[in-house]
Amino acid sequence: MKRNKDRIRKKMRKVTAGMESRQHGSTRIRKKLIGLERFKRSVHVFTYVSLEQEVDTRRIIDLCLKHGKKVYVPRIDPVSRAISVYRITGMDCLERGSYNILEPAPTRVFKSRRQSFDIILVPGLAFDAEQNRLGRGKGYFDRFLKKVKGFKIGLCFKEQLFCRIPADKNDVHMDLVLSDQNDTGKMRMVEK
Repeated sequence: MKRNKDRIRKKMRKVTAGMESRQHGSTRIRKKLIGLERFKRSVHVFTYVSLEQEVDTRRIIDLCLKHGKKVYVPRIDPVSRAISVYRITGMDCLERGSYNILEPAPTRVFKSRRQSFDIILVPGLAFDAEQNRLGRGKGYFDRFLKKVKGFKIGLCFKEQLFCRIPADKNDVHMDLVLSDQNDTGKMRMVEK
């Protein structure tokens, strides 16, 4: 199973690195997200801060803050391999951290003890029709998602959707996966 996961990760890194329509896709996904009744009612939103090849969450963060939602983002500790939660009030609270990811600057914001969120936005390299998620392989988000409560929404581009991806007991299912694909679109088959 690990070999299949690694093969998909390698393939998806190439696919997402070569995508040119990320901004258009991110806009479609953002519109789907803000149209959800659950999102409209949400107060506490946990989200990742997107890398260049991921669905853009920076505009989602700005939108949440503009509408008075409380926004929480992760800070990665590569030694303990854990995620800490920080509440931010703007993008100026962030600095480059582990893996060159924008993370909360501990000197500008305080760590949060919150363990429950209305919505949790989750990145991934691939998702499938069963709401399985394939991350980057370090397990940060799977470990984190097992400790917190909230409605988990995976965000991805249509190129990242599969009919089925390998999943085991350590993988956490999403409650919903949003992509820029029309709801009737086809997903990719994963070779065994």
